[in-house]
Amino acid sequence: MEKHPKIVDINGALVAFYPIDGLKAVAIDFQIRGGSWYEAGNWWGKAHLLEHMMFQGTQNFKNHDAMEVFKEENGIYTNARTSGSCIEAYGRMPSESFVKGMDLFNEMLFKLKISDEALNKQKRVVKQEFEDRISRPTARFWEKGMKQYFGEGHIYTRDGIGKRECFENATKEDLLTYMKKVVVPANMVISIAGKFDISEAEVVLRKMLTFGGKRMNLKTGPIKTNYERLAHFEHSMSSATVQIGYKTVGLDKVTFEDRVKIGLGSYLLGGGGRSVLYKVIREALGLAYSISSSIDYYPNVGWFEINTAVKKENVEMVIGEIDKSLNKFVLEKIDSETFARSKKYLVMQREMAYESAMGTASSMASSLFWYGSVVSPEEYALVVEKVTEAEVREVIKEIIYKKKAAIAVMSS
Repeated sequence: MEKHPKIVDINGALVAFYPIDGLKAVAIDFQIRGGSWYEAGNWWGKAHLLEHMMFQGTQNFKNHDAMEVFKEENGIYTNARTSGSCIEAYGRMPSESFVKGMDLFNEMLFKLKISDEALNKQKRVVKQEFEDRISRPTARFWEKGMKQYFGEGHIYTRDGIGKRECFENATKEDLLTYMKKVVVPANMVISIAGKFDISEAEVVLRKMLTFGGKRMNLKTGPIKTNYERLAHFEHSMSSATVQIGYKTVGLDKVTFEDRVKIGLGSYLLGGGGRSVLYKVIREALGLAYSISSSIDYYPNVGWFEINTAVKKENVEMVIGEIDKSLNKFVLEKIDSETFARSKKYLVMQREMAYESAMGTASSMASSLFWYGSVVSPEEYALVVEKVTEAEVREVIKEIIYKKKAAIAVMSS
């Protein structure tokens, strides 16, 4: 196995190649800048509907069934998803089916044909997906939480499914116009991992990516965080969900080294059964089944978040204990054995992410999409090794110490 993927530019598309010895499969991941964040105005949903139509027929596959038969005959698995940031199409296949798998993706991405019958059917499917989502209390809580973080109407508050009135009224012409705008090499990243020949893969892609197009630019707008506590009510909830967020810098300002330090701090605080918050809130006080911390980066802002669920009468106590634990963490030296063990654990987790073709392809594509480069497990380990406990506490202190928190609680 190579210690670092080969990265090439093919007509504007960044492509990462990563052969892995000993596997029988090859995985492919396309990530396209064209999710709901990129849709113009207060009108989004075309991206998600377009993703559905990629599986409903192309120039050489007359319908969904024809595509599925081809996949079964060649052992090919494909799927796709749409978020605010991207449309992602990915798949896995036996190495002997690699070229046929690439042919299928070529059809899905560049040779789409949309029939009125298939479009109307997928509108009904997406409508049901929409209804499924809004029927979940956690989804309704998420929507309000995003508005608290970013402000009413900000593009980051958009989900990947879309607005009902948009996808219900989108026409075939709307989708094909959007596809021609966003599904172009200059607007995508591609990763291939597993058992394959790099030279063959590059030839296939150069035949597939014959035109460059233009990269989409994201217009984010100002962040208008509301620090007033959010209270969201749902019927018949036996516990209260607590979300505590601290604003930090986004991808435009945070360095890779600082992302590593913050990630290590998040793990120490709420990443497992020996984390600071777990030991206090669950083990010492018995107030929650689980508690976790995480860091989410957006192009121009980040949020360090803590999540737990407790009895409604214990909400204020838990918020207070979390605050005390965070302050103690940044002010007191981390035990050296705990720190070393946490660093080792995260390095091993990163190595395991590159054990499978699918996991490797996904990791590389996401890294290319957000950062424009890929950090190998070996390079990650070298950075982790240099990080000191004082540096970890300092980056977390900059985020949380004496800073306002956006607190949201969902309960009955």
